[in-house]
Formats: sequence, C-alpha cells, structure tokens
Amino acid sequence: METWKENVLRPLELVQKCFDDQVGKGLTDKELCTATWGVENAFGDCFSEHAYNAIPWLTKAGIQSGKLSSGTLVRYRAMVQDIFDPEYFDGVLNVMQADGTLKKVTSRYQDVFIPKGDAKVVAQGEHLMERVPYYCVSVPGESDWCRKTVAENDTMDVDEASKVKKRPVEDISSDVEQVPQSQENVSKKSNIRAEQEGKHVKKANHMENLKSATPIPKKGDLTCIVKLYQETDWKLNDMIEVVGILGVGSSSPPESSLESDFMSLEISARQPPASLVPRVHCISHKVNPTPTGLETLSQSQCEEIRPTAIRLLMDYLEGDRLAAEYVLLWISSGVLSRVDDVIVGKLSLALTRVGENSKLQLLELLHSILPAAQEIALNVSELCASSISPKKCYQSNKLQAGRLQTCNRTPIVVDETKLEEGKLDKQGIQNLQALVQVATKQTVTYDFQYYTKDWPVDLPMIVVSGNKSPLVSGTDCNIPLFPSVCKPRKDTLYNLPELRSYFHTIRNNTGREFAIGEDCINKIQADFVAARQRDSKNIHESDLHVWLNLARLWEQSHGSDSLSLQGWQAVQGLEKERRERATT
Repeated sequence: METWKENVLRPLELVQKCFDDQVGKGLTDKELCTATWGVENAFGDCFSEHAYNAIPWLTKAGIQSGKLSSGTLVRYRAMVQDIFDPEYFDGVLNVMQADGTLKKVTSRYQDVFIPKGDAKVVAQGEHLMERVPYYCVSVPGESDWCRKTVAENDTMDVDEASKVKKRPVEDISSDVEQVPQSQENVSKKSNIRAEQEGKHVKKANHMENLKSATPIPKKGDLTCIVKLYQETDWKLNDMIEVVGILGVGSSSPPESSLESDFMSLEISARQPPASLVPRVHCISHKVNPTPTGLETLSQSQCEEIRPTAIRLLMDYLEGDRLAAEYVLLWISSGVLSRVDDVIVGKLSLALTRVGENSKLQLLELLHSILPAAQEIALNVSELCASSISPKKCYQSNKLQAGRLQTCNRTPIVVDETKLEEGKLDKQGIQNLQALVQVATKQTVTYDFQYYTKDWPVDLPMIVVSGNKSPLVSGTDCNIPLFPSVCKPRKDTLYNLPELRSYFHTIRNNTGREFAIGEDCINKIQADFVAARQRDSKNIHESDLHVWLNLARLWEQSHGSDSLSLQGWQAVQGLEKERRERATT
C-alpha cells in the first residue's frame, strides 16, 4: 500500500513515530510538550493533489453508516461558531510494555489514550500540553451542489481500507459512558433502567445545545469540535477546511456524572459526547477554501461568459435586464476597507415594486451559482420570536447562534413581500434594526448580556419589497422591478459549472488592486460637478462613492482591473435608467 494511504488509515502511528524521533534526539518532557515534532511535514505525502482529494470528507452519513471510524484521517469543512477556553492535557505518558520495558508515548491528537494489548500507563508527565477547541458547524446556507461534492467523497476507495475495523455508530458506545458489565450491575436492572432514562434526558439536552448553536439548521448538518495544537488566527465565522484525526464514539472521554455540579450545564454544552459531536484533531487547515470544481477564469473568458450570466439572472428576475445588471454587480461586491463611517466596497440593493405573487426566486438563483446564500423572510411573528443576532448564554458559557451569524461573503436576501401589518415588540424592533445595521454599516451586534460588541461583517444584502420601507431606505441602490415577457427558465440550458467559476472569479477580483487613469479621473470629476448642478438636493458625496464602486465592479465583472471611460459611461447609463424608473 502507498505510504500516504497508510497515513490516512493509521495517522496516529505516524504521529507516534514523529514523537519517537524527538525522544531519540534527547528532548526533555518539557521540550516535548512545546515542540511541534514536524507532524504536518510528516503528512506531506497526504497533501499532494491526488492524495488530498482522496482523503474522505467527514459527514454525518459517513459516521452513521460506519464508513468513517475513530483514528482515521478526514477532511472537514465548516464555520467557526464559537471558541472555547484552552484545554490542558498530559501529552507525554510513560507506558509499561508487556515485556516490562518502559516507553514514552504521546496522547496528542486524541481525546483518550488506550494502551495496546497488556501495556498500561504507569506515570504521566510533569508538564502539560495545550490545545484550543473550536466549536464548528456546517456552513450556514451552504448550497446543495457544494454539499453533494462532500457527500460523494466520504470514504476512501482503497481495498486496504476494509482492513480498518469499522462499525456503525449505533454499535459504538452510547452517547454517555457505558454501563460496567459486572455481575452486580447486571442484577440491578431497575437501576440500569433509571440510568438509561437519565441518559435520554442528557441526550435531549445535548440536542437542544446543538440546535442553539446552528444558525440555519439543514438536513445532514454535522457539528464538530476541532482541536488545534498550533497557533492560528482563526476568528468567529471563518470558513475553514481541516485535515485531521477523527475522534467519534468510544474515543471520547466519559461525561461527568455529577448531576448537581454547578458546572454541569457548561460541561454539557462544551463537552457533548463525541457520538453526537465528533472531534477532529487538526493536522493542517485552510481558511476560506475554494469549493471543489471551481476555476479562476482569464479576462477573455470573463468577457465571453458575462452575457450568459446576465441572461441567467434575467430568467430569475422576470426578464428585467437592468435589475440583472445590478444584481450581477451586487453578487461580486465585498467590503474592501473601513475609513471612519465609510464602508469601501459595500453595495446593498433593494428590488422594489415586487408583488406578493411575484415569481421572483432570488434564493434559488443564488444557490445555483454560489457556494452559500441565505434568505430572511420578514413577518411580524418571526421578527418577534427570537434574536437573529448571536447572544451569549452564561449558564452554558456558550454563544447561541442567530441568523446573522454566518460566513463572510454570504449573500443575504431579505424578503419583505409577505410582511403584514402588526405591532413589533422589543425583540422585533431589535431584529429590524439589526438588518438595517448590516445594510448600512456591515456590522452585527453580539449580545454578551452585560455588554454588546459590534462585529464587522461582509454580508452583501438585497431587500425584496413591494413598497419603500426603513430597510429599503438604508440600501445603496433601489431598483424598481419592471418585469417583461420572457421564456420560462430552463437551467439545463446553462453550463452551471462554468457560470459558478465565473462568479467565483469576479468575486475574488474584488480584492485585487484597481487602477483609475488620469483621463477617467477628470471625466468623473466633471460628471459629478454637472450632476450636482442639475440636482443638488438629491446628489451627494455618498452618490459619488456608489458610482465609483459600481464602476469598479462593472470592470471587474468583465475581468478587468482598471477603469475605462467605457466602463464609467456604462455605469452612468445604468444609474440614469434606475433614477428614471424611481420617478415613474
């Protein structure tokens, strides 16, 4: 079997070898606890393109079917939902072998160390190792085509894989500690039944904790605790892709049985059983990874594909070409920087005059071409039901998710078309204010009960509404929808993989340097002065910022990284038509 396959199937053996090499160099226990041992480099063969793509994805179905088992190497893509306090553990152990010899071993990259055969741990090290647990959830609003790629690759197609003992999750240890199989316990069936009932209550509590940490629950979601052994700059809401060693089922430490312990709620939330929340001990990672199958296109390819992208958008926007142009620019937008109160790069849109019976299906459109998107349908009852912003629960010492806790660059569609008359309570008003805050300031307020913190985000927002509202007024551009007669859309006519690569490319172009020539600068200044002279009441400095942003996005949607006179004039034409619509 190839070396990389051995390392995927039995990664802990390679970790132990790296540890043994350091012991052989004479490192002290203290030095062993702080060194990295070159583990990531040792797995280098697994990170070649061919080998990396063969590492199985961690999925709920893969665990439940027994395809994935503890102690194997997996890939896992998720969002960082919460960050826990560091854990300290005995990473250097002295084990007495069956032949009486003493050997140093490591428990790094696993939750529970189980000696082989008749060996037993006789002494623990004097120095502790540190790791940081990150509570991770499936990417909120992730598109089905992204999930399908993961679901189809949750096992490694090698004959040798069958040699690794795998059991369905039902056959692994239960959600809590196993009942000892002594004769005394067997005879006390009533006590066992009571204990089992307690376990069901515990499981219900764990499931409730899982729900509170998942912003947008979806079938197949998998929550994991990723344990990191090296320093990293991971932040809340980062999308990550991890390669690490799986811990599930009996590999997790038993729960505390102290029901009356005042820490039990926190322990339950932060240390759920691994059969419900698997552990992944990180070997290597990426932040904001590119979904499988997406390519970066050249400028000529972007020019060629752009008209097709506009036609696709028109099919979903009831044939409105102007709306399609603005939505394309909105999709590619993203926050570049923050200068005082100016959010450079932000573009929020409103599509208005949309009837209640409109066939507009923006979320379906976005899910067909982007890795993730989400919709918030506004109605009085839902606005008043619960907070859409994250909130800290101090009983469990854990962050409870809200709909607005999601990965950056996730488009948000706010649907006001079903918003009926009614009175908003305090929670409803706060939720509406939170949406306005995202549209105008690109921040989300996190509620820590004793204080609040504004968290900078990058969430392009589009509001779909029948009338003008406070939320619509907070957007950068309002486009009244003018439907036209168009053929029913047929997605099969479009090369969706190609279009996905196009949108991936222009969204990535947003962060590139952008040049504006002297001739364009003079033209921009002249046009703005003329516009102010024509309508000084309605044309402000903020409009110039919007025009410059639209012009940059227009050029980048063509694959260009500099502004041309043609691009500036094209955007001025779009803005002229948009403003004329608003007055008719």
